[in-house]
Amino acid sequence: MVTLLNLMQEDPGLLSDIVLPEGVDRDTLVNQILFEGCTLFPIYQDPKLFKSMAEHYFRMREQIHAELFKTLAYDYEPLENYDRVEDRSHNASGTEGINRDRNTNSTSSGNTEQQVSAYNESDYQPQSKSISDATQGMDEGETIDREHADQGTEHVRIHGNVGVTTSQQMLEAQRNVVKFSLYEFIASHFLKNFMIGIY
Repeated sequence: MVTLLNLMQEDPGLLSDIVLPEGVDRDTLVNQILFEGCTLFPIYQDPKLFKSMAEHYFRMREQIHAELFKTLAYDYEPLENYDRVEDRSHNASGTEGINRDRNTNSTSSGNTEQQVSAYNESDYQPQSKSISDATQGMDEGETIDREHADQGTEHVRIHGNVGVTTSQQMLEAQRNVVKFSLYEFIASHFLKNFMIGIY
């Protein structure tokens, strides 16, 4: 039985036509496959059959590899587990009425007495007397209407740790994320499916 290294020496283009997501380097992946499995025995000993099956394998897993690659570029805060973003629009308008009232009152009063004594009286006797009272009033008022309008958009972001997971647990999870290697993951899965389990 030939090893993977023997097979690739016989056909250097054995993995040259595999389909990979944009951004994944083919040479790095092929070298990682050789690094992990060069001494292992392929289940397909014929180079043409191995090449055909390998191309099928990578076409079948193209979407999986693409989604895994996207996870390497996610932007997030590793020690936060809550992040909410809201865009709020507000539109308010109306009319405000202001009424002002002013009352002005003036009062005047007076007495008028006509003094005439009767010819047959020894003491003074009034002939006539008139009393007058006058009140003048004036009401003034004004009404002011003010119209107003208020509209706009407000961007709100609320984020942090809501306490479901401790910061230490999130830090440990972040370490596991950092240790993930896409090339090692793809190479290991490929070798598991294409190599005989004899070490």
